[in-house]
Amino acid sequence: MSKRLELILKKIILIILISPLIFTFYKSEIIYKSELHGYYFKYYIISSVLCFYAIVIYLKNCKFLIYNLIILPSILISLYLFQGYEIQFKKYLISKEFFEKTGKEFDAREIFEVYEDRLSKGEKVTVWVPPKYFTKKKKLDLHPLSSISNIKTINCNENGYFSEYISDRYGFNNPDEVWDIEIVDFLIIGDSFARGECVNRGHDIASSLRKLSNKNVISLGYSSNGPLTELASLREYTPKNTKKIIWLYHEGSDLSDLNLELKNEILKKYLKEKNFTQNLKVRQKEINKIINNVIEEEKMIYKEKKQKLISENFKKFITLFYLRNYFLTDQNSNFDIKPTKDFNEITKLIKSFAHSNNMSLYFVYLPDFARYELELSPKNIQIIKNIIEKNQIKFLNIHEVVFKNLKNPKSLFPFDNNGHYNERGYELVSKAIFKFIIN
Repeated sequence: MSKRLELILKKIILIILISPLIFTFYKSEIIYKSELHGYYFKYYIISSVLCFYAIVIYLKNCKFLIYNLIILPSILISLYLFQGYEIQFKKYLISKEFFEKTGKEFDAREIFEVYEDRLSKGEKVTVWVPPKYFTKKKKLDLHPLSSISNIKTINCNENGYFSEYISDRYGFNNPDEVWDIEIVDFLIIGDSFARGECVNRGHDIASSLRKLSNKNVISLGYSSNGPLTELASLREYTPKNTKKIIWLYHEGSDLSDLNLELKNEILKKYLKEKNFTQNLKVRQKEINKIINNVIEEEKMIYKEKKQKLISENFKKFITLFYLRNYFLTDQNSNFDIKPTKDFNEITKLIKSFAHSNNMSLYFVYLPDFARYELELSPKNIQIIKNIIEKNQIKFLNIHEVVFKNLKNPKSLFPFDNNGHYNERGYELVSKAIFKFIIN
């Protein structure tokens, strides 16, 4: 190899291996203005190592360069092959497993495709919009804590089919008649796990508790709710004759959701003003109108995105987005967040609400998939437990009574993959909760 060619190749490798560090600096310091140092720290480490290695290659002899001309492309090809496996082959295996179990094809459509298809057939149907959508907004006159009422709602798909339910008069996932029964034996607050994400009604926790107890159960759960939204839902919708409140806490998202909620002016009023209410029970027509408008806006956005989807997916593949997401996403970040004084104050307010209305309160700690995939143990669980028990609230750790006893805890998630609990997972969790609250 001529000296000139050697120098050109070294410069090319130098530019390629240094560029990730430049790009990381650009994203972290210029785009996000140093606000996401924690997230980009791992990228700084990896890109710095590549930068150092590039300098080593540049300073070494021709023989070392030739070795790397073989090794580096081989590594890159291997990374793309692994990414291809994660994207396509895994999907194939899941689809195959679903077909073998049900004899049906895995529904790979997006939710708005399903929505448009159902509308074209003349069905009265909608999609769900979580309260979190409004939590991110500023200058709102009304902050919905539920979705559209009395309509078939397309939920989500993690188990091969799009789950659905007919929403109740306030837009929650309950049979509407639960609100007409004088006594509410169990009232559930929580996020998507309390709502019964991605399973049909009958397999969710509220439905399972109805079957197990033969009593009246209402769920105020909604996707991405954090503790402050749950307090708000409790204050807005709790029937007077409620006996027991079941607070479902999800370790994978609740504290990060709370950090977002504390930035919302309306939600903060539930924390600062003990008697604050939006009177949402009598404003369902307003809520329906607001959410219908959101759905129309999101539908248009989806159509625009769909046209760009192929090029976006190609860009993601080339930039190893899926691989980076697999290895570098902070799946355990919520495990490290320490509960703030606001969480403690919300806990006191929920306890005070239950006590002043002569209701029993139970706190149920739900484990996340990352705990079993990454074999992690949350650092903050003992702090949370101490806060709960200090407020004299009964504490149940679902990991200890359900998941820990299984040879493969991931079997309670869709196809052993990240997501909400599958039908069997919800069933076992519901049984553990029922045993806990009747003792």
